[in-house]
Amino acid sequence: MKLFILFTYFLCAYCANINVQTLSQARQNLAGAGLTTKGIAMFAGGYYFGSTSASRIASKAVDIYNVNTNAWSTDVLSQERYDLSGVSVDSKNLIIFAGGMSSSTNYYTTVDVYDAGTNQWLPGYALTVARAGMMATTLPNQ
Repeated sequence: MKLFILFTYFLCAYCANINVQTLSQARQNLAGAGLTTKGIAMFAGGYYFGSTSASRIASKAVDIYNVNTNAWSTDVLSQERYDLSGVSVDSKNLIIFAGGMSSSTNYYTTVDVYDAGTNQWLPGYALTVARAGMMATTLPNQ
């Protein structure tokens, strides 16, 4: 529900006629973040069920919606994980996905940073402690 509200707010800010499409992979416990400065929203990670409902399979899928072109594209995280956190830093054109856990319930320090100015993932970031299910927020640029 939170992801839907975030996405709805993002689209309303642009008054867009969205090109409705299913995600590249059905999954839950994913993270979402959007950059109003670049007009993109990203939905990353999550998990889907394997052959039984007890087997969670972590995903590295990233679905990207560009409101300016009204088009969807895909990318991948550096590592499969779910229960990760997503946040954007509009003033720096960055979207950040941090932490999460694997299908075998290992917690990660992994931080994937997407630079929307260069359309590239920036390497070399990590949390100091492995964790999942974190909350994230961005403060206004002072």
